[in-house]
Amino acid sequence: MSDVANAQADDTGTVNDAILDNSVDGLPPDGSPQPGSKAGADDSSPGKSAPATTDKNTAFDIDDDDEGDISQKATDFPEDWRDKWANGDDKLLSRLKRFSTPDKVFKSFLESEKKLRSGAYKRALSEDATEEEVAAYRKENGIPETPDGYNFNELGDGYILTEADKPFVDSFRSFAHAKNMDPATAKESVKWFKEAEDAAVADRLELDKTERLATIEELRTEFGPEFRYNTQISKKVAETIFGSDAWGEIGEARLSNGIKIGNSPDIIRSLTDYALNNSDASKLMPSNTAEGAASQTELETINKVMTEDFDTYERSPTMRARRLELMQQLERRQGRG
Repeated sequence: MSDVANAQADDTGTVNDAILDNSVDGLPPDGSPQPGSKAGADDSSPGKSAPATTDKNTAFDIDDDDEGDISQKATDFPEDWRDKWANGDDKLLSRLKRFSTPDKVFKSFLESEKKLRSGAYKRALSEDATEEEVAAYRKENGIPETPDGYNFNELGDGYILTEADKPFVDSFRSFAHAKNMDPATAKESVKWFKEAEDAAVADRLELDKTERLATIEELRTEFGPEFRYNTQISKKVAETIFGSDAWGEIGEARLSNGIKIGNSPDIIRSLTDYALNNSDASKLMPSNTAEGAASQTELETINKVMTEDFDTYERSPTMRARRLELMQQLERRQGRG
């Protein structure tokens, strides 16, 4: 029996085992005779060159030349591989068309699996979830068991919640918990609200300044030299009617258009008209108050400058305009006296 037959008959091994062990005499590593020779011939006999040797004796010995392009080629699969895989499922076929080759599908699967294991993807909570499922979902995602579990004490960037914020914060805690909002997102939401609130307040304060200056300019043009007198008497009337402290709060209140009552030209006009056309209000005129005495003293000071240093008075349009205003006020008081 030949050596090959013996190898096949051996219960402890196979022909392949013999090849891997290089145990078959007279055969090259692949188990076939060399071209032009017979099995079992002695190739080392005189006059014959020794067979070429190689380190690559089996299919397990692979180098770069053998490996080639190991990526899956489209030609390795039939052209209709997508249709066969989809098996009549149009949605699945549509997704498969996103991939140029089958190996790209497998790589996509591996990438998805990797993300799932890393925690990048988290299962969603179904709308009809049971209480047990909701509790498990909250525990898995770090969501507190109750709304009070949300901590907004350290918002960062100097934002600190005050007692005035409590109604909003309590309401938001309940909302966030009902929506299963994670603590980090909930805290960022509260911080955003505070930032937006501060920005709105800053914008409103800036607009208040603009509206105040616009009202002053409008009434200065309308009242002319009597501007200061009219604004003084309108304020005095308001403080008498409502009380000084109350008017301070009323003046800060806002009309439906957002403007402060104290910055409304229409409000100031109405109070001025009331003061000038109501006999009872005439008692509030500066002539009967400390403001009236101050106005008289101011007029006397300007008259003294005009008399003793006329050049200075002449070069000061503000002083001249103020003298005219004070004189008109005096005439008006005397007419009411």
